[in-house]
Amino acid sequence: MLQDDCLVTTRLFDVWKPSIGEKLVAKREFNNPMDKHAVKVVKDDETVGHLPREFSRIAWYFLARSGEISVEVIGRRRHCKQLCGGMEIPCQLKFNCSNKAQMKRLKELLASKIQV
Repeated sequence: MLQDDCLVTTRLFDVWKPSIGEKLVAKREFNNPMDKHAVKVVKDDETVGHLPREFSRIAWYFLARSGEISVEVIGRRRHCKQLCGGMEIPCQLKFNCSNKAQMKRLKELLASKIQV
């Protein structure tokens, strides 16, 4: 299942220069003092950003239940519109899980979270 237009936030300007088409992985981040459901975005075992907080709880629980989330950079970085003080990188997320019931529940949760 694909989720378009997720904005990964980062403050690691000197560590990572994102390029369109680049493949990354999302993982749960334990002991994050800012968000107990933080989901980090990783490149070569190094954290390069995070999924947005309003989306991270769903992703955190999906990962906790043996799901996998791959991240693909689909746009150029830009200044964060929120007060994070960093950069946003447009990404596409791909959710993968062999449990069909879990995938159905994920779709429901995402649909309710994304409705405008």
